[in-house]
Amino acid sequence: DIYTSKHRKEIVEQVDRRSKIKDTETLFFAWAGSTEPGKGHYYRIQTKDWLFEYDCTQNGANHVHSVWRDFDGDFGRDLLAEHHKAHHGEAGFKAMFDGKTLKGWTANESKDSFYVKDGAIVSNGQPRSHLFYTGDKKPFKNFEFRGEVLTHPHANAGIYFHTKYQDSGWPKYGFEAQVCNTYHDPKKTGSIYAVVNVDIAPVLDDEWFDYSIRVEGKRAVIKINDKVTVDYTEPAGAQPGKQFTRKLDEGTFALQAHDARSIVLFRNLRVKRL
Repeated sequence: DIYTSKHRKEIVEQVDRRSKIKDTETLFFAWAGSTEPGKGHYYRIQTKDWLFEYDCTQNGANHVHSVWRDFDGDFGRDLLAEHHKAHHGEAGFKAMFDGKTLKGWTANESKDSFYVKDGAIVSNGQPRSHLFYTGDKKPFKNFEFRGEVLTHPHANAGIYFHTKYQDSGWPKYGFEAQVCNTYHDPKKTGSIYAVVNVDIAPVLDDEWFDYSIRVEGKRAVIKINDKVTVDYTEPAGAQPGKQFTRKLDEGTFALQAHDARSIVLFRNLRVKRL
């Protein structure tokens, strides 16, 4: 009662045995299943680099719709996104956060304003504090930073770059890449705070979004979900400010815990030197 549909006949036996397909120079999708009620189907998507196996409990006329329903939505999107992040376009990136502890990070005013939950750094300014990246002592000059961010309603935070550790106060050195969707500050997510401001938040609260910061020489580019929000070139002869320098130089990174009402999550933080 076993039957198989496939792209190439020579892989039928290998799929039925659930063994690795030997020739995977191209992408294969195959399925094998039983006609007996309740036994369902076995699906495989495989390339030369990775293998995904999936069991569907439905059979009969609705089994294809069942698989499509499972893959069409958050499950399929998240599965492919995780694979893409793990295997494509990440060469040279170094993880900054292990997903479990704050190792490699140092809070200044209040350690209690940052903690790890469900694989994310939670920022909640009770009281205000900043979490500086101290996992690499060599300053970052030209780099690309990538991370994922989620804001709760009415939350404010930031990702500082080219900054330096300080014991208290708003960081004097470097720039703040703004995180602010529905907080009352008019400078919204994707801004370089007080340098190039975004007036309308490009994303919503309670949804994870990608945050990218790339600095090369005197140019800084911010992307939210791979869309450019700021493309800034520092003018020739620019001088550092007295209260906040806001000048491209070198330094480290810091996450902001802005105030008691602001809850922001950060995860999958990584950086590549350029």
